[in-house]
Amino acid sequence: MKSSPALLLALCFIGMLSCNKGHDDERTVAVSALTFGKVEYSNESAVKYYKLTSQEIYKDSITTVTGQILLSALPLSQQKQSIARHLLNRLPKYLIDHPNQTFGCPSCTDQGLVYIETTIQGVSMKWYIDPTNFPSDIKFFVADLNTTMEAL
Repeated sequence: MKSSPALLLALCFIGMLSCNKGHDDERTVAVSALTFGKVEYSNESAVKYYKLTSQEIYKDSITTVTGQILLSALPLSQQKQSIARHLLNRLPKYLIDHPNQTFGCPSCTDQGLVYIETTIQGVSMKWYIDPTNFPSDIKFFVADLNTTMEAL
């Protein structure tokens, strides 16, 4: 039986896709709720926090960096929730393996910070991330958070 180059190429492509999918599945975990946000010192809307669940997303109602995150009583639209929903399935396993960590030196200078919080099996975890100095294992997620927050 003679195999065609096109068939071999197609099989190689399918194999590469399945390898990438497996790698992504191994480095991420799904969560039921995620609180995330960022602080930027370069613009007027410097503080942004959101709480995302599988059903709704809430925006913060705070105006300062310090203190507890206060959320609006009313959720944002379902359209906004659908923009962020994918984040629930993309939390880096690296963060779970390194709970309650500070990466880099968030807010030490004017670079601000990225904040992530979740609860898994009753255990609350929080991360404070310097947006200019963090582990490469979470780079894809920090970029995804920033893109999502811009869209919200």
